[in-house]
Amino acid sequence: MSIDPSWRVCPDETTPSHTCWTETAVHHAARLLAQDPGRDWRLRDLADLVHLSTSQLGRAFSQRFGMPPIQYLAHLRAHRLAELLIETDLPVGVAMTQVGWRSRGHAARQFTTIVGVSPSAYRRTATQRASLECPCCGQRSELPR
Repeated sequence: MSIDPSWRVCPDETTPSHTCWTETAVHHAARLLAQDPGRDWRLRDLADLVHLSTSQLGRAFSQRFGMPPIQYLAHLRAHRLAELLIETDLPVGVAMTQVGWRSRGHAARQFTTIVGVSPSAYRRTATQRASLECPCCGQRSELPR
């Protein structure tokens, strides 16, 4: 998979081409993570896919999104886990695996750090309310009654 050169993040031709290329690569990296958060991502693999060094990708990604790529991936996984906890009756451990976390303990710590409560507590609290706000993005979703 390579970057489509016709898709440019930079708004005008006055932006230096190397800056525009890096911005395009960073957005492509974010899309790759969002399209497949369950993949066992390594920073080196992601950097190779977007043709940047790991340090270039880490620095540019953090500047653009306010966090490094792997932390961004954890937020994507936490968001998806929150959805699964609300929308399904899957056991918490199964849902954690479906979003890409291999270790239940690591998943619980990551989710708790990002969301503020454990996955089990989130599910208990969520099922008590008819509408919920996603802890990661603020998007509201309605629970079926």
